[in-house]
Amino acid sequence: VDATNAFKQFHYRSKTAERYLKNLPSQPLDDVKSLLPKEKQQMSTLEKDFITLTEELAKEGWFKPSIPHVLYRVSEVIIMFIVGFYLLNAGYVMPGLLFIGLTGGRAGWLQHEGGHRSLTGNDTVDKFVQDWAIGFGAIISGYKWNIMHNKHHAAPQREGYDLDLETIP
Repeated sequence: VDATNAFKQFHYRSKTAERYLKNLPSQPLDDVKSLLPKEKQQMSTLEKDFITLTEELAKEGWFKPSIPHVLYRVSEVIIMFIVGFYLLNAGYVMPGLLFIGLTGGRAGWLQHEGGHRSLTGNDTVDKFVQDWAIGFGAIISGYKWNIMHNKHHAAPQREGYDLDLETIP
């Protein structure tokens, strides 16, 4: 019924998303609820539990950016890349390729979090880290990834809409 919790999860730091939301037409939630069957008018136990869990994690600091952690992750990608190419150059092809593959995976995680602007708390820095990591580790465009990933979040697991499904063999 109410997308408030989903919106907060995806956009809790985004001033831009808040501006877009304020410009959208809306009506009071009670007006919409009255049109639904009784069982759909109340918040589910799952949603209540999710809110409680989110609040507990926030109190514990799980959503606060950690610059040392971001620096660790960036360093990890660079070091793994160097080790992979060193091993390849030294003739250890399989271990070298393994490290290069792991580098791409770790860079993928880093760019994903940067793309969601959930690394540093600074959108500009997060975007820079995303662009660097996706170009360095995955050798693709951050811009194109954002388009695909936003479509994925708009319609997850829907054939013809979620571009992630088009990668399935």
